Amino acid sequence: MRARILFGVIGLTAAVLTIAILRQHQRYMAIRRQIVHDQQTALYSPAAFHAVSYFRLANGDEPVSALRPFVAHVRGLPETRLIYAGQAISTAVSVQLNESDWDAVLVIQHPSRAAFEAATSSQIYADLLKPFARTYTHGMERSMAMNLALPQLLLGRVIMDTLTLQGRPGPLTPVDIRQLEHYDRIETLLKRLQHARSLNNEALVMVNLSRTGSPDQQASDAAYNQAMFRRMAHLGYGPIHIGQAVMLDDTRFDNVMLVYYPGAGYFSDLIRSEFFTSIFGDKQLADYQSVATIPLLPLLDN
Repeated sequence: MRARILFGVIGLTAAVLTIAILRQHQRYMAIRRQIVHDQQTALYSPAAFHAVSYFRLANGDEPVSALRPFVAHVRGLPETRLIYAGQAISTAVSVQLNESDWDAVLVIQHPSRAAFEAATSSQIYADLLKPFARTYTHGMERSMAMNLALPQLLLGRVIMDTLTLQGRPGPLTPVDIRQLEHYDRIETLLKRLQHARSLNNEALVMVNLSRTGSPDQQASDAAYNQAMFRRMAHLGYGPIHIGQAVMLDDTRFDNVMLVYYPGAGYFSDLIRSEFFTSIFGDKQLADYQSVATIPLLPLLDN
C-alpha cells in the first residue's frame, strides 16, 4: 500500500513537472516569436556560426531604409538566417571599440564559420557596407543544448525559491537619481527610453559583449547576475541567446548575451529602482559593450 502511494506521488510529481516544463517552453517561445520577433530555431547544426553586427548610420539615414539592401542580401545567402534585428537606442561604450553610439544591431546565423568568411569577403558585401558610417562584427558560437535549457533554468530558480519559501522579488521602488553617480548619463538614458516607448513598449533587448575580469571581479559580478536572474525568473523575462564570443579581429570578448526585458518602460523603472542601484556596483568586467535595442524585424519585412 505504501509503495503504491509512493509511486503515485512520484508519478503525480513527474506529471506536474512535465506540464510546467512544457508550458514554460511554450511561453518562452511565444515571447521570442511574437514579441521579440527572434527567428532562432530550437534545433540547428552544431557547425552554425552566428555573427553579431553593429551599424552606425550616415547622418540623416534611418535604420529601416538603410538596412533593407543589406538584409535582402543576407537573406539570399544559402542556409543563412536573420535571427534578430534591433534599432539601438543607447550604447554602454567598450574601451576596445571606443564607439559612442550604434544605431542598429543584427544577429545572423551562417551555416558555418567558412560560409560566414566567404560571405563577408565578397565585393558585394563590402559594397553594401559602404553607405554606413561604421560597422563592426563579432562572432558567436551558440550551444544548442545550453540555449534549449535557458527557460528551464529560469523555471528551476522559481521552483527552488518556492521550496525554500523565498517568495517573489519585491516591487521596483524608485530612488532619487539626482543623488546617484553619473546622474547625467542616467538622465540621458531615461530620455532615450522614453522615446523608445513610443516606438515599441513591449520589448527591449540588451545585446551584450563581455570580457571576463579578475577573480575578484568575477565573484562580484556573479552576485549581480544572481540577483538579476532571480528577478528575471519570477517575472518572466531574461536571456534569449547565450554564446561564446569568437574573435574576428584583435578585439577580444569572452561572452555574448542577448537579454529580453518587457519593454522600455519596465527597463526605465528598473534602472532607477532601489533594487538595481543597490546591485549595479557589483557588475564588474574587464570590458563590455551593452546596446539597448528595440525589435525591428517586422518593419524590415514590410
